[in-house]
Amino acid sequence: MVVYSIKDIENLCGIKAHTLRMWEKRYSILVPQRTETNIRYYTEEDLRHALNISLLYRKGMKISKLARLNKDEVRTRVAEITEVDDAFEKSLDTLSISMLELDQYKFDQILNKNIKQNGFEETMETVIYPLLEKINLMWVAGSINEVHETFVLNIIKHKLIVQIDNLPTRKKNKQGSFILYIPPEESQSLSLLYMYYILKRDGFSVFYLGEDVSVNRLIHTCELLKPEYVFTIINDAFTEAPLQPYIDKICDKISSTMLVSGYQALSQSVVAKKNCKILPGLGDVVEFTNSIKNSI
Repeated sequence: MVVYSIKDIENLCGIKAHTLRMWEKRYSILVPQRTETNIRYYTEEDLRHALNISLLYRKGMKISKLARLNKDEVRTRVAEITEVDDAFEKSLDTLSISMLELDQYKFDQILNKNIKQNGFEETMETVIYPLLEKINLMWVAGSINEVHETFVLNIIKHKLIVQIDNLPTRKKNKQGSFILYIPPEESQSLSLLYMYYILKRDGFSVFYLGEDVSVNRLIHTCELLKPEYVFTIINDAFTEAPLQPYIDKICDKISSTMLVSGYQALSQSVVAKKNCKILPGLGDVVEFTNSIKNSI
C-alpha cells in the first residue's frame, strides 16, 4: 500500500501542511491514520479526497460546508464542476484526478477545451508542462505508477502529433534544416516532439529521427541529409557516464552544427566545440531558432 506524509499531500495538492492540520482539528477533514509509533500517514484514497477538496476550495466553497459532505458527495460536486465550468478547464487538480481515475474522456475533453480556447502553445506552456512537473512529484512520492504515466504521455503525444500533422511540410532546404533525435535511455520524447512542432510551424525543414538513436545511425543520417543543424535533448541519459566524449565523437564526424539542450549538458559543464552550441532549455532553443529564421 502506498502511503503519504503530510508534506507529500502539501506538494501534490497545493494545500499548506498548517492548513491541513487546522482542517483536521476543526472539521475532521483529511484525518490521517497513524503507525504504531504514532507517525501520521495518508492513503491513496486520502490523496484523491485531498485533490477533490482542494479543487472545490479553490472554486470558493467554504471549508465548513465541505466538512459536511461525505466523500461521495464531494466527488459528485467535483464532477459537476468539471463538466460545466470552463474556468476550471486549466486546473491541474482536475487533470490529476482524471489521471488517477484513468478517465480518458474527461482528460481529453479538458485538454481539447484548453487548446480551443487558448491555443496549442499556451496550453503546452501553462497546462501540459506544469502537469508533467506535478506528475514527476507524484511519481517520486509513489502516488502514481507506470500505468498512470503512460496514460498521460500517450494522450499528450497524440495531441502533439495531430498538431504537427496539421502544419504544412516545407520543401527540402539545406539552409535552416534540422535533424531531431534523442539518444538511448533518454525520456524527453515529448519535448522533442514539441520542438518538432515549433520548428515546423516556423517553416524550417525538419527530419524527425526520433528516439533511441545510436551514434552510427545519427552520423549516417547526417551524411545522407546534410542538415545545417542537429538537435538533441539530454536530461536522463549519461547520468552515470561522461557526456563530453559522446558530444565530441559526433561533432568530429558531422559537418552540421550540433545543438544540445538538457540538464546533463549543464551539470557536466560540457565544453562546446566549434560546431556545437549548448542551449540550456527549450526557451533558449526557440530564441536561437528565431535568430536563424530572421537571418534567412
